[in-house]
Amino acid sequence: MEVKAILRRVRIAPRKARLVVDAVRNAEAIEAKRQLQVMPKDAASVVLKLLNSAIANAEHNNKLKAEDLYIARAFVDEGPTLKRWMPRAFGRATQILKRTSHITLVLSEKKEALERREVAEKKEASKPTEKHKDAEKKTDTPSKKRAPKKDAAPKTKESAK
Repeated sequence: MEVKAILRRVRIAPRKARLVVDAVRNAEAIEAKRQLQVMPKDAASVVLKLLNSAIANAEHNNKLKAEDLYIARAFVDEGPTLKRWMPRAFGRATQILKRTSHITLVLSEKKEALERREVAEKKEASKPTEKHKDAEKKTDTPSKKRAPKKDAAPKTKESAK
């Protein structure tokens, strides 16, 4: 199962963000978290927030464990560029490009965890539910009809008076 988290229009150049994302690609989620916490790049804090968000999505929405996740795909796309002007000598102006990024992280389950979860789901599916258990109990027990009491004499017209 895959979990996706996207951060759009981050005010950091894609070239700088790619350095950080390349360092954690294909790493386990917990290990990538540790790497990002000590990484000296500015983009590391942004990618760490995105990784934490992706892990939280996986735990809450899909009931996955953080220990079973790894970064399957991670990439940085270029976002819209802000164009600014800076005055220069002799009355000229030069353009300054302030670049933005779209960062995408895709977390996936490790193969061992996926197989473990599938086996558990098969066991769960093979167990009868409460409704089925009640139905089995009702059909398995034979219905008992009451036999007339031996002590009681058959009713006649004389005994009724």
